[in-house]
Amino acid sequence: MPYEERAPNMIDLKDFRENPHKYRHAAEVKRVKVDVDDVLRLDGERLRSQQAFEHLRAEQNESSRQIAALTDATARQAAIARGADLKVRVKQAEDRTTALENALLPLLLLLPQPPDAEVHIGKDDADNVELKKWGEIRRFDFPPQDHTAIGVQLGLIDIARGVKLAGSRSYFLTGMGTVLHLGVLRLAFDMMVERGFVPMTVPMLVREEAMTGTGYFPIGREQAYAMSNDQPPTFLVGTAEVSLTAYHMNETLDERTLPQVCRPQLVLPS
Repeated sequence: MPYEERAPNMIDLKDFRENPHKYRHAAEVKRVKVDVDDVLRLDGERLRSQQAFEHLRAEQNESSRQIAALTDATARQAAIARGADLKVRVKQAEDRTTALENALLPLLLLLPQPPDAEVHIGKDDADNVELKKWGEIRRFDFPPQDHTAIGVQLGLIDIARGVKLAGSRSYFLTGMGTVLHLGVLRLAFDMMVERGFVPMTVPMLVREEAMTGTGYFPIGREQAYAMSNDQPPTFLVGTAEVSLTAYHMNETLDERTLPQVCRPQLVLPS
């Protein structure tokens, strides 16, 4: 299988080779630390190494055919010796190509996709550009409170104990807060099913290939929880889209079933 097909979640290598300036710009504006020139250099070395390997392998195949056709003992012995030398050189070329591929892949996975020309570039949300407004902001004749303040007052949510047990942004839903939560989930579930969506309850632990193929690795690796006791290790997903997107991982789909995007999905919390 070609290297481009075996390496998941990569940018378009042909476009990268022809327009490296686009990817230098993307790395700069998205603040991704990757040396584009180093990636280009490694990619060129890998291509040359791959071509050398394929050339030597073709020579080896031709040598094997010649040996089979030779009847002269002396000539046959010389051809066998040459074939043995070619076998060593082919293995060396293959190992060199594999080493370059393994060095190149992590860098390719770091390369960001170039942003659309119409996307505004900014350092943070303070640089966001408002494109349009719709409706009027409601004005209250009393000091409005957010949902967390109201939830605490009504005994629907306990943030303090959630933070104490699990850290920031953690909470307990209590009493009618839990009932309300389940009611909203069921309402959404019923509405989606009525519209033809297919419910799915997905795995919350996935293998590394799924995290890499959906773009969460390698950049987000330090933010993921690894189940190191599993062999191979599995990782706790932060969103069901990892499992759902990887649903057909390593499968070849029948063209008649495409496009799969037309098949609605509904993900349920496990």
